[in-house]
This record gives sequence, structure tokens and C-alpha cells, in this order.
Amino acid sequence: MTATDLEPRAVALAAANAAANELVIDAKPLDWFAPPVLPPAERFDRVIGADLLYQPNLHAALLNTLSATLAEEGEAILADPGRSVAAAFLHLADYAGWRVRLEDDAGRELWRPRIAGHQIVRLSRR
Repeated sequence: MTATDLEPRAVALAAANAAANELVIDAKPLDWFAPPVLPPAERFDRVIGADLLYQPNLHAALLNTLSATLAEEGEAILADPGRSVAAAFLHLADYAGWRVRLEDDAGRELWRPRIAGHQIVRLSRR
């Protein structure tokens, strides 16, 4: 497992939490504004993130990072607490050519973003 974050302090906390729970992870900072473009064999089949959509100025950088690191047939799964700015991310992702699926906590498809209610955002390439 690889754990990354834009914020180095968050990476340090993730590494400490994993160690405290006797898990081995590769934890490292990842600059969303200049992500490494991974060769196809090194890309991730699944990217999982939580509460990443709260800053609209990071939406394009997050999509750029997913483009650079997610396998062609891969999927990004993002948990969101239902912040109103998530809708802007969903529109941007759709416009950028991503397949976007919203689900509730039970995996049922949602037809619109939730506000103040948990949702799962699934992104894959079209």
C-alpha cells in the first residue's frame, strides 16, 4: 500500500498510524501540482481517498494527479462528507472526460450530489 498526501505532515501522521497498527506502508508526499507521470506498469489499479474535495482550487490538480497515476482501467474511489463544493469537482471531472458515479453508503447510485450527507465518488476513464 502506498499512502500519499499533498501535505507532508499528513504523510508523517499516516506513517505513524500505520506503524502503531503494525502495518507496513510506503508513505510519501505527492505534489498534486507536479505529479510524476508513472509508466503504465507502475500505475495504480485503485486510488482511495477521503475528504479531498473541500478546496476548489485543488480540484484540477487532483484530476491531473489521478490522470498521471491511475491505471487505464483503474478506478478512483473518493469518500466525501457532502460538502457543497463537491458538485463543482464532479462537473469538472465530467468535463475533463472522467466517468463519474455517485453512491450512498450502501452502494446505491445517487442521481445528484448530497449536501451534508456522505457520498462515494467513483471515477474511471471513459
